[in-house]
Amino acid sequence: MFDLGFLSTGDRNANGNQALLDLLAVLTWIKDNIASFDGDPNRVTLFGHGHGAALVNFLMLSHVVSADTDLKFHRAILQSGSAFSSWATSFDPVACAQKLAGNVNCSEHLNKSIDLIQCLKNKTANELVKNAPIPPKYFSCFAPTLDNAAFFSEDSIEKLISRKSGLFSKIKVMFGVTKNEAYAYLKQKELENGISEFRKSQIIRTYVQNVYKYHRQKIFEILDHQYSEWDRMQDDKTRRDNIMQLLSDGQYTAPLIEMALQHSRYSDSYLYSFGYSTQSESEEFPKWSSGIHGDELPYIFGAPLVDGVSPFPSKYKKNEKELSAFMMRMWTNFAKSGNPNYPMKTSPFEGSRYSGIEWPLYEKDRQMYLQIGRRTLSRDHYRGKQIALWTDLIPKINIEGSSQTIKPDSAEHNLIDPKNMSTFDEPNRLLTHFRRIGPPFKYVQPINDDIKSSSHISNKNTSTPRHWSSKITTDDEYGVSSTVVNSALELGSAENVTKNSVPLSITVAIGCTLLFFNILIFAGVYYQRERIKKLKSGNSRQDIDGINRTKQTDEKEIQGTKVHETITLIPSADNQQNKVPPSTLGGSDDILYNQVSLPHSRNEMLSDRYSYSPVPTSTSSPMHGHKHHQIVQSSLSQTPSPSSLKVTGEFKRRPPDSQTTSSNVTERSNNSKKVSKQNAMTVV
Repeated sequence: MFDLGFLSTGDRNANGNQALLDLLAVLTWIKDNIASFDGDPNRVTLFGHGHGAALVNFLMLSHVVSADTDLKFHRAILQSGSAFSSWATSFDPVACAQKLAGNVNCSEHLNKSIDLIQCLKNKTANELVKNAPIPPKYFSCFAPTLDNAAFFSEDSIEKLISRKSGLFSKIKVMFGVTKNEAYAYLKQKELENGISEFRKSQIIRTYVQNVYKYHRQKIFEILDHQYSEWDRMQDDKTRRDNIMQLLSDGQYTAPLIEMALQHSRYSDSYLYSFGYSTQSESEEFPKWSSGIHGDELPYIFGAPLVDGVSPFPSKYKKNEKELSAFMMRMWTNFAKSGNPNYPMKTSPFEGSRYSGIEWPLYEKDRQMYLQIGRRTLSRDHYRGKQIALWTDLIPKINIEGSSQTIKPDSAEHNLIDPKNMSTFDEPNRLLTHFRRIGPPFKYVQPINDDIKSSSHISNKNTSTPRHWSSKITTDDEYGVSSTVVNSALELGSAENVTKNSVPLSITVAIGCTLLFFNILIFAGVYYQRERIKKLKSGNSRQDIDGINRTKQTDEKEIQGTKVHETITLIPSADNQQNKVPPSTLGGSDDILYNQVSLPHSRNEMLSDRYSYSPVPTSTSSPMHGHKHHQIVQSSLSQTPSPSSLKVTGEFKRRPPDSQTTSSNVTERSNNSKKVSKQNAMTVV
């Protein structure tokens, strides 16, 4: 099936499900205009076959179709298809759109969906059909997607059914399957000659690998064992029949019967099985293949009664004409009343063989159905053991298990030798080989300020999907201009906005929390910084006080002992100008230091204008006492200048701040007379 009505780029430019909205527009037109053609707008029956049946099923589950008080249709017939089949929904709509773009040379627009859509519009219909991407086996590319909130209120079939969404729980439905639905899955040579044991293994392994996610090897062994002949000899033809039954049950019968069981809880349901093939086609199809996919269609449309209708066969026997008349009566009765048994009890073309046949209701306990074929009669529990395998046992195995840390691709959940491509049927169509070829298109959330919807929004709890349900998460949104579509948009947007309010609130809360923590961290860093500044300022003042105390101690030592320390105060040009003459010293017995205020900043302390360099004495540093004693004695033996005395020495001890500290110390000595006898020093 190739339908660009389901093309999706994941955003508003092409969000998928356009074809469903086309069907909705048709139903709206019928509702408004069928009375002009002598039709009853209150008795509209919608039925489909295969993919068409799945589309009818999706319309039944959509809240958009049931949004109005007047129902768009009142009964439905699902033949050989349902929404539960793996091929009923798109596997990955965005990946399909990207692959189609690559096939028609539009891949340069993969990053911008609006340009991609325009490029596809410029291609011919023939180009698009010929280059349609091949989906993974047992899946579809262009099909409905459940992630479009404009059309579906939930993202899984089970959730839509459980909340009684749409018309599903309100209308009566007829369900039906044929005996060999999967006839087209086998090649012509395989249909004629049968298949080998290895070929059977290939088909089952591919089916399990694509459709299931957990414990694949266990499921493979169960299916291989269940669909084998144990009471007679196995050969290629029996294996062909077994594979035909396996694929028919897994892809068509089990999903449809499960849907019928779910529907029977809410409203009247009817089930049939068709197992007859037109005898004029016996040369084209083997006798064992009676009741393949679509074999019932010519009888429903009355082809035998008019000697053929294209594309159906043109030659029919009498019993086939009677069968067609019987089936047409049942179908039209259901369309008129919702019950296939009345108002018409018989028709002139049926004959006596179909008189008195009643079609029973399909209920969960009795599971009565109508078997249509060479002998038409009511029976119960159609393929009961096989259907229970698909609807009960396998779903219990296809679960993650108790260990939440084991990934689906681990050895526990994988088939034996999964990388050996020769053990698979069409390995290029395995699920693992179908990947997106470009980045996902940017998702834009639809916003509608005028949303008015009274539809119930249920809590989206996670549930384990059945084996035939395939859900690939893609973000879709919708925007089309028409009266019908606008009403769908308003309802869908209301659902979408409500769903996204919770994650938006969580995002805002997390953002506010992070902002609060950032403010606390900033305040702590700022407080610590100010504290360090205060500590450094206090240490600087302590250093200056320590220097003053050291100088006072040195002056006291000078008063009582010999000079064992050299003090070098290098005068600058400014100090030379401000030097006090000897006559102003108040006598030769006084030594006057220029009174210069201490520096007020660290830069002033490091200036070259004032230099104070203490040299260790014998008291403070015994290791250097002898050396400095010699230097001082030799210096004192010379005749000093009357105005200044320059004494040099080697500096070894560092001030408290590990740097040379400059200062001018002004102090009057009470015992200057003793110092003047040894030497006269003028400090500038």
